[in-house]
Amino acid sequence: MSLTSIISIAGSLIVLVMSTLLTKHKAKKDSEYRNDERWLSIKNKATKGLNHYHVFLLASTALAMIVGTIWGGREVLYVNFEITIMVIFVMLASRDLVELFLLRQYDKSM
Repeated sequence: MSLTSIISIAGSLIVLVMSTLLTKHKAKKDSEYRNDERWLSIKNKATKGLNHYHVFLLASTALAMIVGTIWGGREVLYVNFEITIMVIFVMLASRDLVELFLLRQYDKSM
């Protein structure tokens, strides 16, 4: 097995665990708080934070593309397709981790 395959499998398992933890955490808090105003406020703040995270991902991707275009000049930049797909997968899959962190953080602070 190649290194990229091992990293891909490990990343997929981590994403699966994070998604499961997020789902269980939301279900537990939904039943515990019964959708009161405080819990709805926490979920709204977490959603706003998640939107900021998505804007950060888009801005960093755009910046990387601009820097790659300027830095590359007339030379052709060769990028490994598997690594690119893994990076995109990790960036998108980390959404659950960020949402779980934000929900727990706002739950403690409010």
